[in-house]
Amino acid sequence: MDNFLSSKKVIWIFGIIAALAIIATVVTKYSVKLKSGSSVADDAKKAAELKASPTIQTEAVADNKLPDTFPSDIPIEKGAKITSNYNGTLSDGSFQGTLVFKSAKSVDDNYTLYQNYFKSHNWIVSGGPSLQDQGNGKTLLATKDYFQAQVTINSVPTDKQNTVSITIVELLQK
Repeated sequence: MDNFLSSKKVIWIFGIIAALAIIATVVTKYSVKLKSGSSVADDAKKAAELKASPTIQTEAVADNKLPDTFPSDIPIEKGAKITSNYNGTLSDGSFQGTLVFKSAKSVDDNYTLYQNYFKSHNWIVSGGPSLQDQGNGKTLLATKDYFQAQVTINSVPTDKQNTVSITIVELLQK
């Protein structure tokens, strides 16, 4: 019996069985398939992408009206060409209004106009990195109650006008 246990064959057989067991465990662990046929890693990646980029359902708003989330007295340049105007419902259930128009005013003039508007209406204008100078434009962020506003003004040298994009989101109350 001692000869049998000490034989090199038995050691090799046990070694091979152990190696196969380890390989089978690793392969099973890293290639778990769900019923849909995709791997866990693929599904996690898809879920992260969806969470990172919420979808929005939009409804056009007439150019002579403001989106639902906008304060009625927010300044919009008279005679400005509206390029986009809509209400939206985001996938998380929050609502947003967006208005984009061409402006004859400078980036700095528009920035100052909206900064003064939000401050005078008791919005909290974000400081530090939230007030971004982007070379050809500026972004202003402001919050009040359950509303968050973003105003982005971009210089468009090719048509000698600037684009002003205002989005106001009504955040979900938790």
